[in-house]
Amino acid sequence: MIRGCLDLLFAPNDSEMGSWQTKSQQNFQTYSDQAAPKTLSDQFVFLHYLVVTYATGISPAQNLVDDNDFCDQADPSISEGIMTSAHSPVPIRMAKDSTTIYLGDAIPILNDEVPDSSVQLIFADPPYNIGKRLANFNDKWPNDETYMQWCYEWLDLCIAKLDGTGSLYVMCSTQCAPYFDLFLRERVGILSRIIWHYDSSGVQAKRYFGSKYEPIFHCVKNKKRYTFNAHDILVKTNTGANRKLIDYRGRTAKPYNDDKVPGNVWEFPRVRYRMSEYENHPTQKPEALLERIILASSNPGDMVLDPFAGTFTTSAVAQRLGRASIGIELQEEFFKIGVRRLDIAHSYNNEPLSPPVKRFHRRPNVISGGRLL
Repeated sequence: MIRGCLDLLFAPNDSEMGSWQTKSQQNFQTYSDQAAPKTLSDQFVFLHYLVVTYATGISPAQNLVDDNDFCDQADPSISEGIMTSAHSPVPIRMAKDSTTIYLGDAIPILNDEVPDSSVQLIFADPPYNIGKRLANFNDKWPNDETYMQWCYEWLDLCIAKLDGTGSLYVMCSTQCAPYFDLFLRERVGILSRIIWHYDSSGVQAKRYFGSKYEPIFHCVKNKKRYTFNAHDILVKTNTGANRKLIDYRGRTAKPYNDDKVPGNVWEFPRVRYRMSEYENHPTQKPEALLERIILASSNPGDMVLDPFAGTFTTSAVAQRLGRASIGIELQEEFFKIGVRRLDIAHSYNNEPLSPPVKRFHRRPNVISGGRLL
């Protein structure tokens, strides 16, 4: 359909053929072959984009470069479709040793760059469809159905990339957790439904019970064969061991164990501005959370994949723990964080890369009870 409409759009016409049209015909033809959406609904969106571009006299290349301005004004569902198609037809790849990162759309990169059955652990923390602004991307789909259709597409790809003993951890919003649960349980084994509980701050709910957790699905390709290094993630107990109690439940009395495997409620603080790991991202996940996941479900040398890398915390922790990794990120602003954080390069497109500059303002001294605080 796109090819036929392009032929009509650029049909030779001496009275109307301008220099811009002549110059751009080949660009559009090539671009449509490489980047045009394949589904019928996405093709209509893409065709609308082409016609508007032609009618306004803005060159295709200029429209691609200045995509951010268009996305700010467009419906979020349209800006999402255009970004995935036109943002980076050919992904940018950078690597150092066993750490590889991509700038581009996760779905085509998973399709084209990651072999099936080649990954031992996947951690997926996608956009939640709750309206957050992530650099040049608006995290909002028209409805839950279109959002979940997109999620089902990348989930199927992730499952295909896992090897026979691989593990998949999926984070999502509390609102969409039932959809993820029903979809995943038909395709993989769900071992645990983990609750990441964190402290809360800022404006709190006043007319309902506010959320202070995010769900994480721990899934495996094969329930009978998978990696789980319990000894690497033990935590101190808060029961009888602290009080030196004796356990009489077995045949032989013995002290309570000091250590145990964590349960499915995990308490890790969210990343705060003053933390050394802080990067400029609204949904950054803590290194401690990723460390537990990577230690539990992979071994040194294994391949760890994060299709929505954000600040590349997954890759950073995998690198520190001796794992290979692949991180994929759509937004160039966050991709540059990965380039720096993973020590792949110290500059990007001649732009020096440096950690965020933090400015702390000390509170003025306050007198309380005759003492300076």
